[in-house]
Amino acid sequence: SPTISDGEYDCLLNELLSLELANPSSFDPNSPTQRVGGEPLDSFSSVRHAHPMQSIDNTYTIDELVHWYSKLGKQVQCVCDPKIDGVAISIRYEEGELVQAVTRGDGERGDDVTAQVKTIRSIPLKLLGDFPSLIEIRGEIFMSNSSFKRINEKRELNGEQLFANARNATAGTLKSLNPKVVAERNLSFLMHGKGELDWDKQPDTWINFVEIVKTFGIPVSDKIISCNSAMQIQKAVEAFEIDRKKLGFGVDGMVVRVNSFVKQEELGATSKSPRWCIAFN
Repeated sequence: SPTISDGEYDCLLNELLSLELANPSSFDPNSPTQRVGGEPLDSFSSVRHAHPMQSIDNTYTIDELVHWYSKLGKQVQCVCDPKIDGVAISIRYEEGELVQAVTRGDGERGDDVTAQVKTIRSIPLKLLGDFPSLIEIRGEIFMSNSSFKRINEKRELNGEQLFANARNATAGTLKSLNPKVVAERNLSFLMHGKGELDWDKQPDTWINFVEIVKTFGIPVSDKIISCNSAMQIQKAVEAFEIDRKKLGFGVDGMVVRVNSFVKQEELGATSKSPRWCIAFN
């Protein structure tokens, strides 16, 4: 929800750029002028994740979903939110500053796309408020339907091959070694998980985590639904089937996760996926 027009934003950005050029000693590396992208990179470097980025198991019927819930225990509170069809990313903040962004890759290692991610306006370069000394925010980078349409129309005019879908366009954009290309593509981001943390006041549930991280300036979903039974989960995913087309970006369904972090630890994970969450497609 922009508070000013693109034209007004560009005028202010140009004014800031002029001020920075005139006063180099006052330059801030986290300045909004750095969103436009720097010089092209020679290659991507591979980075090992501090904690693996696992994939989520899928379920395709209500019966399978109810069966998964039955294995959690009695009256386990869960949270449902949209499963965005984009590119998974892990963004690391140290002392509130964005220091690294890494793709999922094979789950153990991914590509360092920090220069590309810094051009995405919805991702803060510096956190707000009472943030922890270290926090890895995991989420999805995606492209709106309108941006995807605009990009393909431009590619068609230029005689270039069209992107098959918005997810492919997003992945191709992040794989560009030129950050300026990423800046032009108008990508978006929403959080869906966490990685390494150094946080004395870490919340004990996912819902509380989302609410607090939101105050840091991190974009979060506004479609989160708390459920206390299999019936409530069923109603949530069925209702979402009606609403999903109104979102303006691609989704695969809903992710259902156990709300309590203690319960998540208790349930653990397989070598591939956590047992405490599942995707309903």
